[in-house]
Amino acid sequence: MNTFQSYLKKLSFTIIFLLTLTAVINALVDPFELFGSPKIEGFNRLKPEYHKHVRMIKAHQVRLRKPEVLIIGSSRAELGLDPDHPALMKADSVSYNLALSSANIYEILRYIQHAHAVNPLKQVVIGLDFFMFNINKLNEPDFDETRIAPNNRGWHKDIVNSFLSIDGLSASVSTLTKQNATPVSHYMPNGFKDDSHHWNAIQKKGGHRKATINNESYTLKALDGFVFFTTHNNNRKSPTYEHFKQILVFCKTNHIDLRLFISPEHARKLILMHTIGLWGVYEDWKLTMTQLIESNTPSYSLWDFSGFNQITTETFPVLGDKKTEMRWYWESSHYKKETGDIILSKLLNKDETVKNKYPNFGILLSPQTIESKFELDREQLEAYIERNPKIIEEIKKMMADTSSIRKRLISQNKQFEPIVYFRLKSSKDKKVQMNVRMHLIS
Repeated sequence: MNTFQSYLKKLSFTIIFLLTLTAVINALVDPFELFGSPKIEGFNRLKPEYHKHVRMIKAHQVRLRKPEVLIIGSSRAELGLDPDHPALMKADSVSYNLALSSANIYEILRYIQHAHAVNPLKQVVIGLDFFMFNINKLNEPDFDETRIAPNNRGWHKDIVNSFLSIDGLSASVSTLTKQNATPVSHYMPNGFKDDSHHWNAIQKKGGHRKATINNESYTLKALDGFVFFTTHNNNRKSPTYEHFKQILVFCKTNHIDLRLFISPEHARKLILMHTIGLWGVYEDWKLTMTQLIESNTPSYSLWDFSGFNQITTETFPVLGDKKTEMRWYWESSHYKKETGDIILSKLLNKDETVKNKYPNFGILLSPQTIESKFELDREQLEAYIERNPKIIEEIKKMMADTSSIRKRLISQNKQFEPIVYFRLKSSKDKKVQMNVRMHLIS
């Protein structure tokens, strides 16, 4: 009996010791930046596990930093919009980049509400992306409703897990052992994704053009890409537009200076959308947002930085070129900080020099002017297609290369309806549609 009691005491002591040691290590290393531990060069300054837990970390950073000025959107805004840009509202206000990779519009709504509940917001800048409004795009796996306001129950679990869990300890070990490795992604304290090593990552992918082909191919074979894209359900109702409307009304009700803009995808990405029959849906998306703003919050406005202009038509290096670096883009989906700086300057009307230098980059949309913008975009689309037959060939190859994966995806997800282009059965019909939509495809 005494032997058994002695064993239990030793076991209890060992468990307590290991838990205490785990908590101390995790608190000192702070792999998820939840405890505000000092960042020491060569010890824990780099956080290699950050990108795997962005939604958790940024939710808690909002509690710690209490920002009044917010930048939010997808990874495009995360990588391209600097929250320390001088055009943003300052005057002692704390600014933070709360953008989330692959965020849908509901996640944007909830994180704005969360930030405002923590500390009243003065200004919010939202980078709007077409894919955010796909009703078949589910919340990302690391999105947890319970950790953000007004729920506020789950963040205690995050803290405990980060202190005492094996996952937390594993993240601490990863942090300690990867301080000398070249970081693929590194986040600054203000939430902005540091791009200082991004060029190295692009080179490893084969250069700008190869990285673009990889990115665009993903949209043709992934569940959250273009295959099942729709903004409305079978009853012609759109929860995503309703969430957008909620953002407008929430900001207006709380007297928040809301700045909205459509992200500048590279022109070749627009060709891809046109090819698979989404151009009309893309135009309808812009029109619907413009109408919602006009009818609910006319004091707000929407800027469109997409289209065909001196920024979005930047020439790509040839396939295989890993040395030539582009000025405005990482690939066709993600723009650089230099592009983001121009967006913020024009959006916030702070720099006349920038406005004059890039007059066609950024157009203010309204119900009265949007049709003329559509007509101009259609004309410029056709002209861009004629000038870039190589892009057309690459799109054709991407479509062929992703065909088998896409067919399997469709067969495995019968609860979703693929877009019309991918519902066509015969290759002949596909060729007919492609010729109608883009007379240079075949």
